[in-house]
Amino acid sequence: MKKLLPIIILLIVYSSCDHLKPEKESKVIARVNDHYLYKQDLDKLIPEQLSPSDSAMSAKKHIDKWAIKKIMLDRSKFNLPESKQRKFDSLARDYQEELYREAYKNALINKEIETDIADTLLRKYYEKHKSAFKINEHLLKLRYIELVNSMSNKDVVLERFWRYNKEDQAFLNDNTLAFKSYVLKDSIWVRAVDIFRQLKDMDSINEKQFYQPNDRFTLRDSSSTYYFKIRDVKGPDDTAPYSFIKPQIKKILINRKKLTLGAEIEKEIKADAYEDRSFEIYD
Repeated sequence: MKKLLPIIILLIVYSSCDHLKPEKESKVIARVNDHYLYKQDLDKLIPEQLSPSDSAMSAKKHIDKWAIKKIMLDRSKFNLPESKQRKFDSLARDYQEELYREAYKNALINKEIETDIADTLLRKYYEKHKSAFKINEHLLKLRYIELVNSMSNKDVVLERFWRYNKEDQAFLNDNTLAFKSYVLKDSIWVRAVDIFRQLKDMDSINEKQFYQPNDRFTLRDSSSTYYFKIRDVKGPDDTAPYSFIKPQIKKILINRKKLTLGAEIEKEIKADAYEDRSFEIYD
């Protein structure tokens, strides 16, 4: 850890120096008292694909917006009491310092933290806190294919789709270009609302059909037909399946690691400062 501290300090200082370099000379577009708007700054705000007339309108809009901000800023400084201005300046400095501290600490944490968490630890956390992982929606394990109504070998495809042994799965995965849409990984939990979103062009959907485990059904319109096989269903207030909630558990454990590592980093930084006498407490 100690070897990393000076390296990251140099990186942050070096990158921050870019902001201290004076801007290259650029044409002044507008002025409000001692504030200047330069052409290079205005150009960054205007999309390149605009026509000349639209570009001119956009430029005027941004110039007016910039001017109002600067006029309001100067007038507020002129009219607000000095005590309030000092308070605002102090808040701004505190916020800036916080940004620097967090950027530095996060750089150290990201260098040190291990994001690869063993599945055994994730499962252990899941089993211990299972009662907290309730879902408030429907989850589905399902497969479906959408076939055009004029498809010539539809019977062959559907026979394999309904039977769905290993050979059938390989066949269907090799022929997905023949399907208008599909979901074939029926071992994965998906959100029902995501499936309904994919079916938004259908005139009417009976959602209850999707909530019957081991059910099969079809939805047909003028050009194509959807064939569904529902393998399993989880409803509101059910415990979230481990495979579905696993990414969330991983985030929880990584954030815990970050908090612990952050506290260790702060402790070590203070110890280093004591050691090199850059931090002293006077009697």
